Amino acid sequence: MDTPKHTPGPWVTDSDTGREYVLAPPLDENEGGATIICSMGLESEANTRLIAAAPDLLEACRQIVWKLSHDTSPSGKGDDCRPGTVDRTDATVRMAEAAIDKATI
Repeated sequence: MDTPKHTPGPWVTDSDTGREYVLAPPLDENEGGATIICSMGLESEANTRLIAAAPDLLEACRQIVWKLSHDTSPSGKGDDCRPGTVDRTDATVRMAEAAIDKATI
């Protein structure tokens, strides 16, 4: 898959002094502090959750598309991934559901 052009996730949300932030961890372990992806007023809490979930949603969507268009998983385990055979207990489906939950809870 292509190298992301965005700041790598996971992104998280945080509140401080009447602002809501979306933060990413430092790109280098030796760096201090997080990268601010965006900042909004507290009334935008739902928007910051959705923005923070963006990297997870992107990866989950990529995995789902892969599974529904190939006969084997990207992990190479050979599990049955043809359309109609992926169930709700599948790890990729759970990843997508967790990303959606992160954006909507």
